[in-house]
Amino acid sequence: MPMLLKYALADGAIVGLWESGVPSLLESQQTADPDHGYVQAAGETFPYSLMTDYYVVNGTVTPKQVLTITATPTPFPADGVTQCQVSVSPFLACTLLVNGTPQALTDVDPTLEITSDVPQTFQVALQPLAAAKAEPLTITAEAVPVAARTQEAPDANVSL
Repeated sequence: MPMLLKYALADGAIVGLWESGVPSLLESQQTADPDHGYVQAAGETFPYSLMTDYYVVNGTVTPKQVLTITATPTPFPADGVTQCQVSVSPFLACTLLVNGTPQALTDVDPTLEITSDVPQTFQVALQPLAAAKAEPLTITAEAVPVAARTQEAPDANVSL
């Protein structure tokens, strides 16, 4: 079934979708808007995937670039010292959301370093981009066994 897509002229993000077998109904949805454009699309793709997997470039519906969020090491020890390096590939300057907190990856600083001194789970996701998408990643900081902690710090002060 024919669809009409509304997209942001600034970045091509698809922000609206109408589906109808009556062309005049689709045409009636188009309004004069300096910030948005419209493009018709064939109905071979599920509407939800158009919103999540595509964007518009020069009036053409285009698949988003697929990025991969990676973390090394994962899991990592929650010892307050070990760093887990998080990046995206292929690299693209972007913002990652770590438990909802934005962390920018830039050409100058393309890797995020996470440490933890308590066991916990981090949810890392790509802040929505018009031209790219990535599956979220779960990273775990695991408890350090007591024996390993005392071996790492044999000179620790002990109060009795």
